[in-house]
Amino acid sequence: MDFILRCYSEEDLAALVHDLRQPLSTIGLSASYLEMVLEDATEHAKEQVRSIQHQVDRLSAMLDQTAAQLRRAGLQRARESVESRDSTKPQSAAVA
Repeated sequence: MDFILRCYSEEDLAALVHDLRQPLSTIGLSASYLEMVLEDATEHAKEQVRSIQHQVDRLSAMLDQTAAQLRRAGLQRARESVESRDSTKPQSAAVA
């Protein structure tokens, strides 16, 4: 993941994660619908629908992990920015 963060901006990756969720959601809902309407289908057809759902779940988990990593990287960068600003501020003398 660090390699990807170095190659692409956080904004680009966040947009990619967001843009992939919509079609993935549609595919997942379609697989769920097929599972309902194919009750009398062959075992091969049912297996194909389960395979689609498995892949959707897998990709969804990957997108969730990527989004979490982006959030952590953004928070870390924000903390580092605040710390660097605090360390460059002149220290005021205590008033007695």
